[in-house]
Amino acid sequence: MDMGKLYDTAGAAVDRGNYDYAITLLIDLLKMQPSHQEARKKLREAAVRKLQQAGKTSGGSAWISGLPAFVKILIARLSKKFDKVLIESEAFLLNDPRNKLVLVWLGEAALHLGLNKVAIDTYEWAHDNHRKDAKLVFRLSQIYTLEHDIPKATEHLELYRRMNPDDREADRMLRDLAAEQTIDKGYGKAATGGTSWELVKDKEEAERLSDEDRIMHSDDDVSRATARAEKDVELDPKNRKALNSLGQLYRRSKRYDEALRMFEKYLALDPANLEVQDAINDIKYQKMLEEVEKLEEAAAKPGASSEAAQHLQEKKSQVRQFWAKELDRRVKSRPTDLAMRHSLGEFLFQEEQWDLALAQFQHSRRDPRFRRESNDRMGQCFFQKRMYDMAEKQYEAAYQGTEIVDDQAKDILYNWAMAAEAAGHDEEYEDKVRRLYETDVSFRDVGKRMEALYKKHSTG
Repeated sequence: MDMGKLYDTAGAAVDRGNYDYAITLLIDLLKMQPSHQEARKKLREAAVRKLQQAGKTSGGSAWISGLPAFVKILIARLSKKFDKVLIESEAFLLNDPRNKLVLVWLGEAALHLGLNKVAIDTYEWAHDNHRKDAKLVFRLSQIYTLEHDIPKATEHLELYRRMNPDDREADRMLRDLAAEQTIDKGYGKAATGGTSWELVKDKEEAERLSDEDRIMHSDDDVSRATARAEKDVELDPKNRKALNSLGQLYRRSKRYDEALRMFEKYLALDPANLEVQDAINDIKYQKMLEEVEKLEEAAAKPGASSEAAQHLQEKKSQVRQFWAKELDRRVKSRPTDLAMRHSLGEFLFQEEQWDLALAQFQHSRRDPRFRRESNDRMGQCFFQKRMYDMAEKQYEAAYQGTEIVDDQAKDILYNWAMAAEAAGHDEEYEDKVRRLYETDVSFRDVGKRMEALYKKHSTG
């Protein structure tokens, strides 16, 4: 497929105001060629112009519309599937193109994939929309350093220093950049051996600080940081910062057993640390998922025994039970974390535990980010329990405030119609079917239902 032609077609669609078509083309292009910087910029432009055309701004309801993509991003980040993070981040940003958190995640994923130019464009866009955020400026200086663009790195680091005048570490980094630029110009190479770090009095400490500051995206970066963290732990086995750093590095390298040992040592020193408890159980869960993958491969082989399939189902059941207990633990340890409650509710919903899921969604709907999705899920729970009138009330609450009838809004309207039909509320049912038909005649079986209503009225 001609990528240039595809991009030109998408650009022309943006110019005509056909934003949905342009977005579809650009998303497809980026799936095939993630490094296409201009396509990402054009996608951002299309998303912004589409929102402006609808008289909307970023934020607010965008969290609700983008929740499915947001959950997928979290899962992809946990499993380190950074190509998936790129795709789902762009899906979320269609509803909120200026969302700082997701832009940062997209930028980090691009760095992990070696797409440094994409990362720079992403962080620059985030910086343009969040001028007061010093962390974005600092990160840009790091990435430009990684790209060996010393002038740009210096420019951003100087801006960061103006925003944080008391940061002495920024002064040190600026001196190093100045030394690097001097070397690039050909001065002092014989004296320095070609490395700016040898201009620093304590080279080892400088490298340590560099590892803490820089973005590690190569295997060499990780290996060097791991060796240094191992040395730190050896020198001070009760250094919690070193234990956590080494645990995270082992985890990143998929050295799960070693990571667990580090985190367990940390937990022995600080038993109440929730983040470390989460890390331990995240690793255990990841290991179990990898076991499931292996069992699925074994069960799918020609001639596989029935015992293999049974073993697979038993393992899947163990994984579900483990994760259910873990999510429950996290909710109990953070009872005010509505995002965590929503995650537990989603898990229980998928397990068809309607009452338990309802209890979590009743909490999570208090958070504006999850209100729409939670009310919709509550409606589905009540529907499964054959409490159709209560389901209708939840669908009404979920649909309230809808400005653009997107796919999620269509789902809510359809579910609302099904609940009304089951409850025998004929007028309500017909109203929802008509509204869906007027919006999208091809949505599910709405066309057939509309025809059936017309036949009913014509024969009546």
